[in-house]
Amino acid sequence: MGLRVTLAGVDITKQVDESTISISNTLGQGAGTGGGGSGRAATCTLRSTLGPISQAVGAGTKVTTPTLVRQGEIRIYDSSNNCIFGGFATKFTDATLKTTIYTTVECHDYWQSLARVVINENFENVTDIQFIRIVLTKYAPWVDLSNLPTKANYLFPIRTTRNDTLQKALQDIADITGFQMWIDPNKKFYYQSPYQNTTAPFSLSNTPNFFNSFNLAVDDYEFDDNSIINRVYFYGGKRPTDDYLQDLSTQVNGTNKTFVLAYYPRRASDQKIHCYRNGQEINMGVVLGDGPENTYKSKGGTADALMNADAKTIEFDVAPPAGSTIQAKYRYELPLVVVLSDNKSVAYFGNFYDGVISDENVIDPQTAVQRCRILLLQQSYGLVTMKVRCWKPGIQAGQTLRIDHDIRQIHSTFVVQQVDVAPLGAGNFVYTISLGAWNWNLVDIVKLAVAHTTPIDTLSVEQVAPVIAETDNENFNVSFTVTTKSQPFGGYYARDTPQNDGHDAYPGFFSITS
Repeated sequence: MGLRVTLAGVDITKQVDESTISISNTLGQGAGTGGGGSGRAATCTLRSTLGPISQAVGAGTKVTTPTLVRQGEIRIYDSSNNCIFGGFATKFTDATLKTTIYTTVECHDYWQSLARVVINENFENVTDIQFIRIVLTKYAPWVDLSNLPTKANYLFPIRTTRNDTLQKALQDIADITGFQMWIDPNKKFYYQSPYQNTTAPFSLSNTPNFFNSFNLAVDDYEFDDNSIINRVYFYGGKRPTDDYLQDLSTQVNGTNKTFVLAYYPRRASDQKIHCYRNGQEINMGVVLGDGPENTYKSKGGTADALMNADAKTIEFDVAPPAGSTIQAKYRYELPLVVVLSDNKSVAYFGNFYDGVISDENVIDPQTAVQRCRILLLQQSYGLVTMKVRCWKPGIQAGQTLRIDHDIRQIHSTFVVQQVDVAPLGAGNFVYTISLGAWNWNLVDIVKLAVAHTTPIDTLSVEQVAPVIAETDNENFNVSFTVTTKSQPFGGYYARDTPQNDGHDAYPGFFSITS
């Protein structure tokens, strides 16, 4: 059996020029991000004689004869009937030569099709496994989840996806956990830790036994120490602190009415900002607020003091007497800064090599620590890359592949980053394999990942909170809750003070009764 190609379920092998088939299967790992590898993605191009582009039909049209089908599902099988590519035909380019009509067809795999689905979801206390299963079941039910692990690796207190693609929502999970995810040519979804990678079905060696090891050609092998990162600075967004009780008594002198806070105040955990005089809470309104609660008592209101959050001040109606104790309880926003280092790498190289991750969407230390660990896992010993060729099918991106080369003294296991497939004819192919680019070798991944892929943090993490001269044009994130209350209309009266009996009048909410 030779090559076989189907489009929209119809065999088009005879209409495909086998020599033009080019398949690239890549893990998509990008260095220096502190994120997981992009989901394994594959692309394919081929040239066909399926007729002019103008005669193509859409995937919603059922076809029974070889035809150009836009967004049609395409599958390619090798001489051993292994599916080496599965996805959709997404781009068609006219390549007519003289009187022969050729069309170049470009395809992407199932994983990339998830980028065409937009989702909006909000979860609380959801694990990575639960999130993946829920969104794929809801938005991509055609994906086979039989290989999805059952054991959770990470718990998200809050996980919100707002106008994100399904692919990005899943990739964000991988960025935090450091896991790899992909959909294979048979539509099966995989989610694996680096130390749980599927082992390649055979190894490559310059002295193969042609049973479980086969021959190879080494095209490139290098150590890139320009990419060493053994200390990571993570700069996240601003997060609220615990309730902070500030003593303002040093500002009391008997005449001072304006008390300066140390930070821009935010509501305490009970959603209020409090001010205490001699241990007793006073009535405090806000500057520019309406109503008696935001008006000084001396002017007919009920407020003893007014809060000016933009100026970081509390302004009293009457200056507290000398010797008074004044306190304020509130929260403030603290920039999240986490520093993490790999001490073994520092000792090995004798120096620190710094990297920086900046993500304002991260406000919890747990996630920041995990992102730092992933980057250290990837690059604390630089980047090792190797490119080899073999002629045996079965190796895919994301697998671990053993390489033995006596002359170069290479005896290590590496992560397969990319596989490029080129035809040799009769359904046979040559496979160019890119290795490494993630790790020193698999031994380090096992040692580090086993200890650090859980969200429980036992390390001493430095959190830096520098004093910053903030300005009045601070960016605010406003959070509020709206509730409804049934209230009959009519019978509202103007009064000096609210009675809270359901008949108090407010601007725009009144009635005239006789």
